Amino acid sequence: MIRELMALLVLVVVGCGDANHPGTPAGNAALVALTDYMTPGHAARIDLHSFAVTDNVLALGEDSALKAVGDRLFVINEFGATDADNVAAFAMAGLRAMGMQTSTGRGSDPQDLVVGPDGKLYLAELEGPGIAVVNPEVTSMIGEISLSSLDPDGKPNLVAIYRKGNLLYAFCALWDDTQQLKPPRGPGKIAIVDLATQAMVGSIDMMAQNPAGWVHEEPGTPNVLVAAVEDYSGQKGGIERVDLQARVSRGLMVTAQALGGRYVSDFLVTASGDGFLSAVDPASTEGASNLHSFTLGGQVSPPVLSGHAAGLALDPLNRLWVVDRGYGASAATQSGLRVVDLATRRELSAQPIHTSLPPRFWGGIVFVP
Repeated sequence: MIRELMALLVLVVVGCGDANHPGTPAGNAALVALTDYMTPGHAARIDLHSFAVTDNVLALGEDSALKAVGDRLFVINEFGATDADNVAAFAMAGLRAMGMQTSTGRGSDPQDLVVGPDGKLYLAELEGPGIAVVNPEVTSMIGEISLSSLDPDGKPNLVAIYRKGNLLYAFCALWDDTQQLKPPRGPGKIAIVDLATQAMVGSIDMMAQNPAGWVHEEPGTPNVLVAAVEDYSGQKGGIERVDLQARVSRGLMVTAQALGGRYVSDFLVTASGDGFLSAVDPASTEGASNLHSFTLGGQVSPPVLSGHAAGLALDPLNRLWVVDRGYGASAATQSGLRVVDLATRRELSAQPIHTSLPPRFWGGIVFVP
């Protein structure tokens, strides 16, 4: 949520299936995190065929991200007044609690997690010194990997984490936390941590500033992709390609210029290499955003959908679920979910699927049995 708050602050000021993620989504329903970011939220279950909504199937915090790894659902409670800075695990089938709600440290604001080969959880701390380590049973925090040396204020501002074998890749935004708007000090950095020693063994310099959101693999390559929003002006940034094998950034694959002066809110890439992204108009006071498709060569299509496209998720039926949510007074009454058939690019619901609270901007949809 801090990323959304920062985008709003900039708008006001300037006028504008592995350890990382499931490979193929599985399930008969979408589980969607709902929140107004001010009061405790909950999850709704939406049938993949009828789009019927069953509300309040799982209690959540004000800012709870959902991430599925194997047969477990992890709820990452990020920022909030009543429920924050912790992680909880549930069985994907039946949503039975597995372990306890486990703190990652007060004010740490965890953003993402991976599961290590030993079953331990490694969580990226946005407002802490690095990576929180939680035991496999998800009952206690058993350690912390400090990356504080990367940032003069001791907070390297981790936005995402990715695992390849015994190496962790922690994506750091490197904000200046001494300033109100927390501007980036410069381009982002990716810290490389060896799980055997629990220590940093190298790093990769990004080319763009302000990496944001989770990491996606580029199919058939050693590369991963991450959004970079720079200063939210839509004049710089896009989606950056990073070669983990060579430990070097390959630069921006999709640019803000190709998006018509917009910044990326969320994106995904299918196993066949088709990309989809939501691109926000920085001049809009209500977060107007288009859905585009893109190629791995960087070509961007005309808008597939217009409105307030935000978070994206791919279901088992090869359909794209799109969070339709803006800012301002209209968010509560006009938010919902839209479903697009990727084969035809046709929207399947006559109108957005309405939920009792607005869907989380991004990182809030998984597919469950």
